[in-house]
Amino acid sequence: MQVIAPFLFLALCATIAICSENDGLERVRDTLKQLEVGEKLPRSIYKDTIAKLSNEKFCQACHEVVKAIIKQRKMGSSKDSMNDFLRKMCNLYTEYGTTACKGYTEINLDVILYIIDNKHDLTPERVCAIFHQAKKCVDPKAKKWIIDIPPASHNENSDEQNEVPIYKIWNVLQITDVHYDPLYKENTQSVCNKPLCCQDGTPTKPEEAAGKWGDYHVCDSPPRLFSSLYERVKSKHLDSLDAVYFTGDIISHKSWSTSKASNIADIKGFYKALYDTFKGKGVFPILGNHEGHPVDCLSPESVTDSNLSTKWLFEEAWNAWSKWLPGGAEKTVKHAGYYSVLVKPGFRIIGINSNFCFVHNLWLFYEDEDPYGQLAWLVQELLKAEKNHEKVHILSHVPSGHELCHLQWSKNYRMIVERFNDTIGAQFNGHTHIDEIEVFYPEGAETAVNVAFNGGSLTPFIGNNPNYKMYQIKLSDATVQDYQTYTFNMTEANKDSSPEWYELYSFKQAYGLQDLSKKSLTEFVQKLNEDKTLQQKYFEFTIRNSDMLVNAGCDDKCMKTLTCKVTAVEAGDALDKCYENL
Repeated sequence: MQVIAPFLFLALCATIAICSENDGLERVRDTLKQLEVGEKLPRSIYKDTIAKLSNEKFCQACHEVVKAIIKQRKMGSSKDSMNDFLRKMCNLYTEYGTTACKGYTEINLDVILYIIDNKHDLTPERVCAIFHQAKKCVDPKAKKWIIDIPPASHNENSDEQNEVPIYKIWNVLQITDVHYDPLYKENTQSVCNKPLCCQDGTPTKPEEAAGKWGDYHVCDSPPRLFSSLYERVKSKHLDSLDAVYFTGDIISHKSWSTSKASNIADIKGFYKALYDTFKGKGVFPILGNHEGHPVDCLSPESVTDSNLSTKWLFEEAWNAWSKWLPGGAEKTVKHAGYYSVLVKPGFRIIGINSNFCFVHNLWLFYEDEDPYGQLAWLVQELLKAEKNHEKVHILSHVPSGHELCHLQWSKNYRMIVERFNDTIGAQFNGHTHIDEIEVFYPEGAETAVNVAFNGGSLTPFIGNNPNYKMYQIKLSDATVQDYQTYTFNMTEANKDSSPEWYELYSFKQAYGLQDLSKKSLTEFVQKLNEDKTLQQKYFEFTIRNSDMLVNAGCDDKCMKTLTCKVTAVEAGDALDKCYENL
């Protein structure tokens, strides 16, 4: 999850409070003029200017900033000059601080320059509409691409099923968003002036000292947290465990100082530990948006420069995943980090690379139409599964209903799920760090047709208790029968010698459901919309009863947004309505 977006193309924060300050846009224009002539500038105008812009003014400011960046390069500025120019912009328009701005600029510079130099029809409107789609920025020339999805035929939708040799329940562990931080140090500053803390510095207040097992502040997972997780799972679940779903994000949020070498080392280390812990078990992994370098950046197929291409990441993914996936998956994993595997007769797992929908990927400015043809491929895999009467689980990192999932990608994905809802048994995702659920309803329908379960996160970043989830899967139709979320209280763990993991809730029991069928999911949504006590329970479950966030609370507006998002499975208008009252 990229809660605090890196300085990418325009050096503006991705999540900004909305209010009205009419002179804010003019101040942005004035600072751009000062920057152009080399006048001394304030360190940051974020709080008193950027954070006060309305959506409309914000998008106009974005256009001005991107226009200035493109102009600077087109006028012949060298790489060094552009690096200096962009670094100053980062310091001016964000609160990342000098160290992070320097790192973000240097890491992303080659990608930015390549896009400006080679995307001849690049416009500020295109950049802002993609990167800041959550701010309702619009590109009037944006292509509203739609992939071909063949309609269902009577034969394909027949009730005939593949016979599963032995009826059984498949027990699946989901781990997600671990964000391993090898630099985490107990008793360092958990409150600092960087986008990630708990690595250095001496705290001035006891409550700002990094905890032994992690911290509720802007901090990631210490190495010992992984040992605790693995020991817990081995002691409580290993004997009955059939498979592990890992839904992405290994690398820490220190995105301004990553490298290919350090990312590869952390990726290898994580998967070795996973292999050693779960020997003999099926493991089905996917990529998170943090695995790449620069963070979020996945290059399009047309970019072949080895210094810019992310083919190295797909190669590393296969090197790690080949321990568990069959040889037939090698081609698509090396192609773009996705795969389709027949696990058992009648049951298939498809792991997709939904990071191509994440709008913080700079390469979407260069090429955004179904990168690597992945969604078209997904349709063909689901068609074959439908024809062969197979049921499918889809593993994905970025949920389709995330506000920063590319509008057209999100729209197409929703249409795919609705078309193949009888073939897809369930979906599993991560990225948001929230233990939440997405329930799919076709437009105008009264009954749910599909569901995506979010695994939450191991990392406590920001304010969460760590967690993992256990699912019981009915193999004959790949439906989830129930799941349990396990967690521990970070405050108490940091007082004691070790975490006390416990079962937070069972989905069926918590919401009084008979099962997790489409009928029951429809009942769940109805209950959630009507019952305030249930809403409070759902809120507390999403954050795993975090002391920090439970104390902060969730008022009526917050609760309406939280429950609304359960059925807002597509970025855009439906999701926007959930935020109208905030």
